[in-house]
Amino acid sequence: NSSTLPSLYQKINNNAATELLEGVERMRITYSCTNNTTYRVASLVTASGDWANVQSVRIELAVMSIEDKVLTEEQPYTFATDKATPDTVSVSDKRMRQVFVTTIAPRSRMILN
Repeated sequence: NSSTLPSLYQKINNNAATELLEGVERMRITYSCTNNTTYRVASLVTASGDWANVQSVRIELAVMSIEDKVLTEEQPYTFATDKATPDTVSVSDKRMRQVFVTTIAPRSRMILN
């Protein structure tokens, strides 16, 4: 965006992209299929032809503060089971970061007992 911070955008068809949230540094979407206990990225779901068997979707976002120098030192964090440090050019990045994770079950795929 114009402030040079990473952001999360939404793009629908050929319309212009709309900024939804400023400060989204990383995003990952993974899928769990029937009889599979691990979450896989879309390319692995496509490769195995399991789209009809997707039972849940996990969305992970790493969000950073808009203001710099909020902390006294760089803040390491864990994203998608990987230890991470700020992906910046400047070593003076003292932004606060938080990782958000949610898992969603598509209504049409829920198994009710």
